[in-house]
Amino acid sequence: MDRRTFLKAGAVAGMGATVGGPRALGQAAPAVLRRRGGDVARLGFIGVGLRGREHLRLALQRDDVEVTALCDVDAGALAEARKLIEAAGRPLPPVYTGSDHAYLDLLARDDVD
Repeated sequence: MDRRTFLKAGAVAGMGATVGGPRALGQAAPAVLRRRGGDVARLGFIGVGLRGREHLRLALQRDDVEVTALCDVDAGALAEARKLIEAAGRPLPPVYTGSDHAYLDLLARDDVD
């Protein structure tokens, strides 16, 4: 992806988030934002407090997303995130915690896009 395409995608994503996304307008997502059939986004979540947990909840609603790791220093936030994953019927991913630098281990994984 060249810089121009990347910037266009970022602008479209920003506008979509502001007005509720293309689906709120009855339109499909722009092609640059759609994943190819069978292509799965493998996500690791760094920070699963209130905002991060909401992002996790939305990601779990998609068939083309696999949650491969979680990271947070707050054990309570991690417990709530794990409940969301279990409720969605997804496998529990590895958890990184215990220090302010635990996220570096998550980023080193080769199964996180």
